[in-house]
Amino acid sequence: FLMVLVACTLVGLRWNRYQRSNQQVELERLLNGTFELEQVADQKVGENSDLLSQKITFSGGKMAGETRIKTNSPAGTTAIPFPDKTISGYRDSLDGEVTTFRWQGAYSALSGWRMTCHVGTSTYTVNTHWDAKTHILSLERDFILTYPGPFRYRLVASYAPSKP
Repeated sequence: FLMVLVACTLVGLRWNRYQRSNQQVELERLLNGTFELEQVADQKVGENSDLLSQKITFSGGKMAGETRIKTNSPAGTTAIPFPDKTISGYRDSLDGEVTTFRWQGAYSALSGWRMTCHVGTSTYTVNTHWDAKTHILSLERDFILTYPGPFRYRLVASYAPSKP
């Protein structure tokens, strides 16, 4: 009986490792693309918001983003933890009303639909949820913005190979 119990335990441990590995592979596959931020908490992103847009491209463990904000707004002064090593460039619109930031970082998929992110000098874990019907990636916190979440990103371009 003891041998059977030990064998079942070992099989269970191997199955858990296999499950986590499959979740990581699936999350990596789903993230391979470009996502556009649609909503922060209950507020839509766009022309009627201080946060005009944010896009993120994930590929091979690296992420690159572009964030557009109204310059003289709370988003322009407190929502983004700039300046630091996160920024790879920025530009102001001709009228000075809009500032666009380009930033980059790295990510790795974890088990349980989580990911570790390295952006600038920060490293943190983010819980994710993927809705396959709507192509929405929901995050409990953002990669760069300091607003309270959740954050809803829509997949706008996928570079992922088809599921085998």
